Formats: sequence, structure tokens, C-alpha cells
Amino acid sequence: MARKVSFDGITPQATKKAPAAPGEPVNKGSYRSVGLGLKELELAEVEAIAAQYDLSRNAILRLAVLRFLEQVRAGKVSIEDYKEPPKPAKHRLKHDL
Repeated sequence: MARKVSFDGITPQATKKAPAAPGEPVNKGSYRSVGLGLKELELAEVEAIAAQYDLSRNAILRLAVLRFLEQVRAGKVSIEDYKEPPKPAKHRLKHDL
């Protein structure tokens, strides 16, 4: 959960709400801007779809996220199927100069 940084000794406060309850729509509430990293071909595909339907990238990505969340909640998509095993740690030698 994201936390606000505090320099005055006050305990940080959570900045995000709890997930929607089962059966509650996930697309209600106000918008928050977030960053999303896409590979070049993924972005090109999103832009092509947006151009085809005369919509913004934002609208296409919001729709994609909404449909994905609905499918996860319905048990049609398993996140476990997409997890990659952690990469082994790189052991670096420190040299005294």
C-alpha cells in the first residue's frame, strides 16, 4: 500500500482505498493518475486500437483494466499463471581501490 512520506514525526497515512467488495462495481469513484510501463509493441497495439475506434489511449487502457479486473474477480483469469519465478540475485564482488 502506498504511503505518504512524513518528515514531521507523524505516522504515514494510507493513500489508497480498500478494494471493492465482492459484487460491487470496480469502476466507481474518482480517477487517479498512475504510470503504466508498456513495451513498444504493446503501446503501438493500444494506439492502433484507439485510432481504429477514435478513442484515446487512456480510454482503451481503462477499458482493458476494467475487463481484466472483472475476469479476475469472476475466477476466469488466474494471476498465478502469469507469475514468473524470481530472478537469482546478482553477486557482485566489491574491490578496494
